[in-house]
Amino acid sequence: MAACFPRPVLAEEYERCVALEDVFVMTVKDKACTSSILRALTASLPLSRLGHLKRVRSRKSEAGNEDQLSIVLCRASDVVDIDRYFSEFCLTRDIRADALGQPQLAKVPRYQCLTRQQFEEASKYWPVNFHEDKHITSALSGLLFTDVELTKMTRYMMLAIASASHCKSLEKEPVAAVVVDPNSHEVIAIACDHTSDGHPLL
Repeated sequence: MAACFPRPVLAEEYERCVALEDVFVMTVKDKACTSSILRALTASLPLSRLGHLKRVRSRKSEAGNEDQLSIVLCRASDVVDIDRYFSEFCLTRDIRADALGQPQLAKVPRYQCLTRQQFEEASKYWPVNFHEDKHITSALSGLLFTDVELTKMTRYMMLAIASASHCKSLEKEPVAAVVVDPNSHEVIAIACDHTSDGHPLL
């Protein structure tokens, strides 16, 4: 009997595609100012709804000869006049405007990543924080159970299917269950649907 691959039943958040949101980002022209800019942003413009994002992204410039730093300023939906918003930020926080490029729109992951697949997809847009749940990863990759356990689970499921088929042949709902002792792995009971029998406890 070939073992089946059990698919974990998880909340929909674990299987959703990476959703994106618009934010304004700025290029850091003077890298010596990076720390002071980050402190100012953290104090005045915390990313409370996008806490899963890393505030700074480092990647090669178009010329490919140096690392280019970009910083998330704010969510696009939080501001109406981005130029005025940017100017006020620089003035009130004593940040040199020429140390930063003009704000530009960028798309970033909207939600926290719950699986490695989501993390790898989200990272294509912007660096994110990800704390992997090894148990979830094992379940999704099919490594949560050994081959012996999978064979036993398949046998139990076949018993339930056989019982449901018998139930259907009696013109009842094809619903069945198998109860297994988790310690001895012995089948304790097999039962099928009896709701049509009219008994309140069946």
